[in-house]
Amino acid sequence: MCIRDRRQAEEAFQALLKAYPKEAAGHAHLNLARVYEKEGRLTEAVKELDEARKAGAPWWTVAWFNGLVNLQTASDRQGFDAAIANFRGILDPDKQPSERGFDFTKDYFVINKLADALYIRAQQEGNNPAQRDPFLLQAIEQYERTLSLDRENLDAHYGLRQCFRLLGVRMPKVNLPDKPAGTDETALQELARTLLD
Repeated sequence: MCIRDRRQAEEAFQALLKAYPKEAAGHAHLNLARVYEKEGRLTEAVKELDEARKAGAPWWTVAWFNGLVNLQTASDRQGFDAAIANFRGILDPDKQPSERGFDFTKDYFVINKLADALYIRAQQEGNNPAQRDPFLLQAIEQYERTLSLDRENLDAHYGLRQCFRLLGVRMPKVNLPDKPAGTDETALQELARTLLD
């Protein structure tokens, strides 16, 4: 969405709030927050998210945008912890809006964003492995959770690489044979063991 489109959207949602202050409040404030978050107008986004929450906007969408804003505005551990809490809340199995047919526990966009927040939070601990590594291990767990849903998810693979790098774990080089593998059962089993290793 280009700047002109965002400005038009902002005007439309503000007009909607004026025309239907009660009926449209939740979604209008939520969509204003969405516009402001995209534009980097984060103070305004926070205000609109608070209004959206008060007006009864879907809690999971409010939590998503709060997490994104908290991640962008965090200047200390508390800010990153707030973003982590936002994303964990969305993924909490006990909070799923099953009456609406939603199950966010399998939403790998949210899972990856939680993992990203954990990775960034780990970096706040500097070179203190006792404080840093638990966050990295949690991030790894979340990236692997994404890969259990989508084995080719590039963001999760990249995140894992970053976490392992920070942990000081070097990914081993896989030595595959120069010639094609045999097609008999024994050769295929040997190749499978090599790939799993």
